[in-house]
Amino acid sequence: MPKLTFIVVLLALWFLPRTTLNAGDFTAEFEGPENSWQVRLRAQDASLAIHQRRRGAGREGGAEVIRVNSLKENTPVRIEHPLPPATVLDELEVAVWVKSDREGFSLALKVILPEFIDPETNAPCTLIIVGDQYRTPGQWQQLKCQTKERAVREQLQLKRALKQITRDPREMYVDQVILGGQLPPGPTDVALDDLSVRPFVAYEKTLKATDPESIQQAGKSTDNPRPAVAAARIPVQFRLHRLSVEDRPFFPRMITYQNERPEVLADAGANVVWVPDFEDSVVTGQLRRQGLWVTAAPPYAKGADGEALDSEDASLLPFGTNTSSVLFWMLGARMKLDGPPKLTSWTNQIRDADRGVRRPIAADVIENERLVSRHVDMLGVSRHVIHSICSLADYRDWMIQRREQAWPDSFCFTWIQTEPAPQVSDLARGVRTRPMLEPEQIRLQVYAALGAGCRGLGFWTTTPLDEDSPAARERLLALSQLNLELQLFEPWIASGGKPELVTFAIDTPRQQYSIGVRGIRPVTPPASPASRARNAKILAANQSRELKAAMIGSDRGALLLPMWLEENSQFVPGPLAARNMSIIVPGGGETAAAWEITTTGRLRNLNREPAAGGVKISLPRLDQTAAILLTSDQQLVAELNEQIASIQDRSAYLCVELAKLKMARVLEIDQTLQGMGVGRPEAPQLISDARQQLDKAESAMQAGNYFEAQQHASEALQFARLLQRNHWEYAIQSMPNVTSSPWAVSFQSLPEHWSLMRRIGQLGSLDSEENLLPSGEFEDIKTLIGEHWKHEQSMLETVQSIAELHHVARQGDFSLRLAASPLPGGPVPSVISSAPVTVVSPSVTVHKGQFVKITGWVKIPATIVGSIEGALIYDSLLGKSGAVRLKAAQDWRQFELIRPVPESQDMSVTIALQGLGEILLDDLRIVAVELEADYDVPSPAVPSLEPVKFSPLDLRRLNPLQRRK
Repeated sequence: MPKLTFIVVLLALWFLPRTTLNAGDFTAEFEGPENSWQVRLRAQDASLAIHQRRRGAGREGGAEVIRVNSLKENTPVRIEHPLPPATVLDELEVAVWVKSDREGFSLALKVILPEFIDPETNAPCTLIIVGDQYRTPGQWQQLKCQTKERAVREQLQLKRALKQITRDPREMYVDQVILGGQLPPGPTDVALDDLSVRPFVAYEKTLKATDPESIQQAGKSTDNPRPAVAAARIPVQFRLHRLSVEDRPFFPRMITYQNERPEVLADAGANVVWVPDFEDSVVTGQLRRQGLWVTAAPPYAKGADGEALDSEDASLLPFGTNTSSVLFWMLGARMKLDGPPKLTSWTNQIRDADRGVRRPIAADVIENERLVSRHVDMLGVSRHVIHSICSLADYRDWMIQRREQAWPDSFCFTWIQTEPAPQVSDLARGVRTRPMLEPEQIRLQVYAALGAGCRGLGFWTTTPLDEDSPAARERLLALSQLNLELQLFEPWIASGGKPELVTFAIDTPRQQYSIGVRGIRPVTPPASPASRARNAKILAANQSRELKAAMIGSDRGALLLPMWLEENSQFVPGPLAARNMSIIVPGGGETAAAWEITTTGRLRNLNREPAAGGVKISLPRLDQTAAILLTSDQQLVAELNEQIASIQDRSAYLCVELAKLKMARVLEIDQTLQGMGVGRPEAPQLISDARQQLDKAESAMQAGNYFEAQQHASEALQFARLLQRNHWEYAIQSMPNVTSSPWAVSFQSLPEHWSLMRRIGQLGSLDSEENLLPSGEFEDIKTLIGEHWKHEQSMLETVQSIAELHHVARQGDFSLRLAASPLPGGPVPSVISSAPVTVVSPSVTVHKGQFVKITGWVKIPATIVGSIEGALIYDSLLGKSGAVRLKAAQDWRQFELIRPVPESQDMSVTIALQGLGEILLDDLRIVAVELEADYDVPSPAVPSLEPVKFSPLDLRRLNPLQRRK
């Protein structure tokens, strides 16, 4: 600040009436006759009508009163008050009482940077820190503004972007409080009272000179022995799309932080934790002490209005040592390219601020993979598939499509779903037996992601891992076991080549079980030759997509990961077990031996023999997934055996405890269903078989036979899955589509499903009920327009699309037709990234306590191509998680969606054509019916299989000396 201005301010402060400045406190009560606030206006926009001190106008006593006459809309006004220079502190707070007939005034502070000169004004640079906003017209409201470190740093980033500062300032002070706003036409009154600054620490100038030239030279000084910002030292490298830490391949095993104890996350096998605030040193410090790295969203440059700034106009201050726990930056999940802040500008700002370390940047996106992959190092492609119509084989293929849309050989990762989708959880509020993910569904997602070429995984959670619930306990055990496997596979999955998918074959699972139209069922006596032939035919039809092994090559051999991604496993997994699996490995290597990798025993040599096209390898037993190493490197085999020896006891313990927990839960639901009269006759035998296997597993564990303990625990889980699958197939046998009932998508919620179906059945036919969507007959275009049907089309360069009323109908004269095709003469796109055409119905109001039944008739003239999604029909209550998917050619067929209404709300139906082809829809009906307030779901009987008493810290009780260092 120039000398003259500074002196004027000091004199004004000296003569302020009834102003005190002592004992760390500054107050101004505005009781004297002289005004001390200054009103700044533009003469062409407004005029000052009244400005005076008035007795009795304040909260207690006098106040300073201002009236401004505005001449037009959004007239800016700024009311300022000088302060004695106060040192900027994190706890510094300025407060003032305001009363006005208009809302919208904001309190702000002017912060002076005495070391740096603004070249435009030739005066010290300033920051504006914005605080509270006035929102109570006609009433007194105290507005506050604080110089919190985060708010100050955001403004410093802007100044650095404008090249006005080159480093963090050593000195800052506040010298002015500002009340600003925009006024409508006409008069506006403002009264101000009781200004305070607490705590007040007087600013003492430390620079030798006060003239601008001396200050400018001080700002350029480089002899500061203790710089404010220093580069963090992180041993991370990102080369050739491979991540390494401390010169070793690194496969991120991420978890979202939900306030768990750090030791729980470490024991679960995570190595990176996504925290909400990387500056929270208490949290990040505790995580690093457990050997865990941190990822977090970095800041972005914002203007005074809080809006994101472009990288050409602004940049960030260099990241300092407070980011030393951050291994890479995570911009967000399910991001859009043009969302605020704009991704391309943000990445430029981050790299500029992180030059000293050059940490990788990660972002999980829902579109524009190719463009995004040119701006970030780690590209995330993720979706919730469990409890949806998307099969796990579709999920793997979808990730491959998304990866191939990215820049060649991009580093791709995904977030694994570990709990029901948010829409499912919202709909299940108050439900007694709620949907949950099975541990096997988490496993199959992980292996599908590895088969798709993901070089990193995150486990998406919104609830703590150490939460005390059956779902959480099983999830923790499943994640702990999976992370043990991922650690063994790290040299291949972190730095190996792109996986090659190889089809494999299995024998018919166990002779005492038969595969029928709807899945695997027990039969007595053993299956006949005709039944076995039918089984083989069904397996042959499915195995091309369901039975795949991902082969990942490296310079030390290849890792082969067979996985059984059975149809409908995203709802309820079947046994997924078979004897005698065989796979022909292309090439295979003449000297390479085949070794089965488990986490509970030494590598076992497998039979291999020459075959057409490669080498045939036989695996005696498959349970969901497996791992086979092809190598001639005996040193590698010895190293892996040593690693396995260090984890085998813990791995066996995890498997046995998981089997006990799940078996207790399955028995509880089974007994509930038996009490409802919908039990399965084979249940007692399956439960008895499972108990025998659990007993054997416990005995083997106590004897230290860890491999046998794991095998018997797996056998017990196979019986549990068979019982679950039989219950589920019985429940859905009369449903037109699996997602018709929201509670039929999970074994755990089958009691709710049966109760809902019985209540609906008691109502009889609903054909006579009022259709809340009468325009769903699609007979008149004017009616559709008048009722506000919405039509959206994606602007795809090579695709043309249309939504119209079509003369082919199931009944009446017209149906709704959505169609998409390549442009005439143009190329046929192999992948459609977004829905070419979407139609949304008008909203209808439904009420709490009702259930909604949505029906319609659909025709697909020819198979929809270009997208694994085909065409989707879904409601806004459950969203895409509960969609009906239509892809193969079919004649007119009815679909049905049944939805309970948890809260009164408006709902709509969406029809989305996701690929190339057409869909015809007719007779769309929405019927809402009242149900009784309560219905009977019997309380589960106490299972005779005693539940496990479980503590997360018990996971390492068998090998306490091997805790993470």
